[in-house]
Amino acid sequence: MQIQANLGADLIVAFDDHESARFDHDQTLKSLELTERWGLRSAASKTPSRWIS
Repeated sequence: MQIQANLGADLIVAFDDHESARFDHDQTLKSLELTERWGLRSAASKTPSRWIS
């Protein structure tokens, strides 16, 4: 999130780790947990006032 803000991004999004039908249970769980951590970090980040219209 901070890197995107430092770059002056107009749209900032959480990254998503895409799971695959070829993943086994453990790989799918790891992928979903990674995406969840990104989402939680995104939600916890502060939004600069310049991004609010």
